[in-house]
Amino acid sequence: MRVPERLSRIIAAIEALVLMMPATFAVLYLMAFLGMITSALREPIRDLLMLFNLFLLTSALLAGWRLLYVFVRGGAARLRHEGSWLWVLTSLGAALVLVGNAVDRLDVEAAKGLSSAFAVFGARLVVLLPLAHLLLERLMRTNNGSEPPAPGDA
Repeated sequence: MRVPERLSRIIAAIEALVLMMPATFAVLYLMAFLGMITSALREPIRDLLMLFNLFLLTSALLAGWRLLYVFVRGGAARLRHEGSWLWVLTSLGAALVLVGNAVDRLDVEAAKGLSSAFAVFGARLVVLLPLAHLLLERLMRTNNGSEPPAPGDA
C-alpha cells in the first residue's frame, strides 16, 4: 500500500514540528552559550572538537530544514531537484548523531574526552526519522516511475 503524497507531506510537516523543532532549539541553546564555552577553554582539543561538531550539526540541521521545507511545499518532484550538497550535509549530520550516540555508550577511559565532545549529539536520534522519511520519498517516488526523471538523472 502506498501513502498518497499529500498525506506524506502532512506527516513530514508534523515530523518537522514535533521532532526537528526541539532539536533545533537545543542546538540554538548551545549556540547561545558558545561564547562561554570558548572563553573557558580548559581542554582545547576537546573543546574545539565540540565547537566543530556543533557547527557541523547546525549546518546539517539547516540543510535538513531546507529539504523538509522543499518537500512540504513542492512534493517529491521538487525534492529530487534539490542540490546533492544538501543531502551530503544532512547525511553528515546523521552520521555524527550516530557516532555521538555510539561514543556516549563507550565505557572506555580513553573515550571520556570524546564523549563530552560528542555529547552535543546525544539523544538526538529522533532527528533521523524525518531524514529517513525524505530519503524514502525521494527514492520510492522516483523508482516507482510516478515522477518523470530529472534532466540530469537519465
